[in-house]
Amino acid sequence: DGAAGAAGTNAAVTVTASSLKVGSGTGDLFFIQAASDSAPATGAKNTTKNVTFGTAFKTTPYVIVVPLVAAQGGVMPIPILSTINTTGFTVQFGTNDDNGAASFVNSCDFNWIAFGTIAS
Repeated sequence: DGAAGAAGTNAAVTVTASSLKVGSGTGDLFFIQAASDSAPATGAKNTTKNVTFGTAFKTTPYVIVVPLVAAQGGVMPIPILSTINTTGFTVQFGTNDDNGAASFVNSCDFNWIAFGTIAS
């Protein structure tokens, strides 16, 4: 239901549709955020997307990005995280296609998850 659990021998846990927070309310709290997004069609071998976290982290989080669609030519996009900071990240998708047939003529849908700490 999204309400914090009771504190005790186990940490209090708060779950929402896009995040999970673990901690008792004192000190830093472990926090996970996740969402879906889309990088724009470019017609080129690369496309880039800036993502802003719904809640800023205290320190730079760990981020994992998973593309959901293939580029034109059937090549799976390769995500490269060019910037990660406490408020978001920039991901660039490339095709790594030497024959030049693959490009982003459609948007590149992806899922992401970030985990780290937030202040209590």
